[in-house]
Order: sequence, then structure tokens, then C-alpha cells
Amino acid sequence: MLSLKRARSATFLALWLMTLAGTTDARADVPPEPGFRYVSFYFSVVGLTAAPEHVLLAYPTSDSGAPSSELTVVTESLQTKLGRRSPDPYLYLVKQAEFEQWRASHPARLDAGRRDADAEALVKGPLVVPCNVRVRVQHKLPTSDPRYVITKKFELVEGNDKSCVVRELSKPEPSSTPEHRTLVASGCGGCTSTNHVSSKSGIALLAAIGLFLTRARRRKEGRRAP
Repeated sequence: MLSLKRARSATFLALWLMTLAGTTDARADVPPEPGFRYVSFYFSVVGLTAAPEHVLLAYPTSDSGAPSSELTVVTESLQTKLGRRSPDPYLYLVKQAEFEQWRASHPARLDAGRRDADAEALVKGPLVVPCNVRVRVQHKLPTSDPRYVITKKFELVEGNDKSCVVRELSKPEPSSTPEHRTLVASGCGGCTSTNHVSSKSGIALLAAIGLFLTRARRRKEGRRAP
């Protein structure tokens, strides 16, 4: 009886560890493929004086290692950093007065999926004008490339209540900076999945549990035999 109790306890512990390990793997970073390395990514937008009464927004963004969908105000004097798990943000134009009024009543907050629902409603609403470009996040370079930062530069060509035209001024060579995109998904929050690794580990662990239980049952039956 004691052996069976220990076996059941071991089974529950193993299953719990599998669940925990699967969650950790799903959120863990995976290394780049051989011959590449991760670098930082920034983008900037110049020419904001083309729309002096407006504010340029980027959504969804994340500037840290955690996957999230946040709203970022783009300023010409500062580069905007996007983390490795940031989605590819869209750009939007909104009147400064209306945005300040909106921001006063909508403090930034993230839900369980690390998503700013108020900001998402804003960019889908009538106050903003979508721009014609999307910032494609890139975080990988060949190990032979000496750079440690990828920077993309854009220019606001036209901005008003009905139109937002942006053009990209610099494009890294596709051969030296392969595109790395991470989209935020509901529930997982845009996590990088390594389930193929977890599945193999889980099968091996279950096999070990089955062997342990079989041996425990045989030991018990051996004790009962006359």
C-alpha cells in the first residue's frame, strides 16, 4: 500500500512539473538559428512638423522582454525601442487635444493577456487616422555582422484629419537582417512557443512514470504471493 501511495504521489508531482515546465517553455526565449545573433531594435520618425496639431501613436508595442501590447507616443527627438517580443506596430495620427483628453481619462493598464484594451479601442475608433505603413520588427543579424543595433527611420510626409502618409527612409538589407516577427496572440500574450521541445520531454517523462508504476505493482504482487 505504501508503494502505491508513493507511486501516486510521484505521478501527481511529475504531472505538475510537466505543466509548470510547459508554461515556462512557452514563455522562454529560443536561441536564434546557427550563424545569427539577437540585437536591439529601434525606429524613429522625422517630419512630425507636417502635422503640428497631431500626435503620432504606435500600437501595439513592447519595449521590454515581456510580451505585451501597449500604446506608445512617437516623438521626433527620441528613438522608440521595441523588444524582441514586441508585435509589429501600426502607426496612427490623432489630434493632440483629443488625445490629451482621452489619456486623462484612460490611464495605461494591461489586462491578463498584457494587452491595453483601452488603447486598442482608441486605435480602432473614429479619433485616429491610420497611417499607411507598419513597422516591421527585426532583431537578428548574422554573427559576421559587426552591428549590435538595427535602426529604421521613417518620415511623416503628410498628416491631417483624413490622411497619414509615412515613408521609410532606411531599409536594412534583407540578406543581412532577416525579418523576425512576433505577433501578440490572445491568451498567450504573444509568447514564443517551444511546444515541440516540451512534447518530447513530456513523452519521456510519462514513459518513466509508467515504468515506475509497473515496477511498484509487481513488487506489491510479489509480497502477496505465498
